[in-house]
Amino acid sequence: QTVGKAVFASDLYSLGVTCIHLLTKRHPLDVYSVADAAWVWQDYLSNSVSEQLIQIINKLLQHPLKKRYQSATEVLKDLNSGTIPDSSQIFVLPQAAVEQSDSQLITLRGRCIHTLKGHLSSIFSVAISPDGQYLASGSFDNTIKLWNLETGKLLRTLTGHSEPVLALAFSPNSQILVSGSVDDQIKLWDLATGSVQSTITDDLDAVVSLAIAISPDGQLLATGGDHQKLKIWQLSTGKLLNTLSHSRGINTVAFTPDGQLLASGSSDNTVRLWQLSSGELLNTLVGHARDVNSIAISPDGQLLASGSSDNTIKLWNIDRGKLLKTLKGHLDWVRSVVFSPDGQLLISGSTDATIKLWRVSNGKILSTLRGHKRDVNSIAISPDGQTLASGSRDRTIKVWQLLKG
Repeated sequence: QTVGKAVFASDLYSLGVTCIHLLTKRHPLDVYSVADAAWVWQDYLSNSVSEQLIQIINKLLQHPLKKRYQSATEVLKDLNSGTIPDSSQIFVLPQAAVEQSDSQLITLRGRCIHTLKGHLSSIFSVAISPDGQYLASGSFDNTIKLWNLETGKLLRTLTGHSEPVLALAFSPNSQILVSGSVDDQIKLWDLATGSVQSTITDDLDAVVSLAIAISPDGQLLATGGDHQKLKIWQLSTGKLLNTLSHSRGINTVAFTPDGQLLASGSSDNTVRLWQLSSGELLNTLVGHARDVNSIAISPDGQLLASGSSDNTIKLWNIDRGKLLKTLKGHLDWVRSVVFSPDGQLLISGSTDATIKLWRVSNGKILSTLRGHKRDVNSIAISPDGQTLASGSRDRTIKVWQLLKG
């Protein structure tokens, strides 16, 4: 209305503004970030709000008219569509997820302590070493940069890939960094010298994802790509041990903490759970409407989180293969998910340029971290759970300190 476009959707926009004023008890200008051109009203809630209401208000506040409600009837339809979860969605959380009190979790927030610059193109992958000393970033500029996590100082730039670096993982002893690239090569880097220790070549297609088995020897590596094949390698020799598959490209892989199972997420919209020793497909998790971009497994091995291009995150029980909860709040693709080391938090990065911190026990958003100007492609958390790193299409890496109180 203020720009001369008096349409009914403008009245609904005003309704959304009124709603956030009533919920936050703040002037609307106080809950709008000019720098990010986005409403940040959820950060100012004193009481919890249902996911359904959050989605409705966010749709009322959409800037593009075509994404906003067009009539009061549409709003009422969504308001009346709430349902009580069925018994399959009611679950008991592991004790670790409920040990921390509400008062501690509800005030969790993040503070950006470093913005790391140096890459010449988008950052697609970040990883933090198990000893908490190093942060690695892989970019579309074909390089890997190694940083001191605490100080933000650039330690090394690793060159050797001829195409974008899309995946990174540290060995359990923090001495080796493994990288996957569109050049169809997996490189093992000696962090002490910055040199390539060995190279595994995949002749079929791009290496789009990788993970190192969480096992005492850290000898197994899983990779997946657009060739639809999930490959398991012996890391020390580069020997291919097994090949599994999806019906479309594989975007993400993760091992369970005990090293017994392997999970893979695909552009076929599913997550598959595999028995590592035999290669047997144990379960296929179906529920996402679009590509599964990222998966994470809780430290106790009971839960799996999947982030998708359908803008949602789903929480699954691994043993039963059952969907427990769908987390909604991002306005665009969910590109990366990770659990905190204590299993109480789930953290997600999205194409909407935000990072969200979720409480695992109830699926509620505890905080939204803003600062990136473009897509958040990858996130990683330190072993002590106090530091978070995010890599973005804006060519920066941000290091966040997670604070309580």
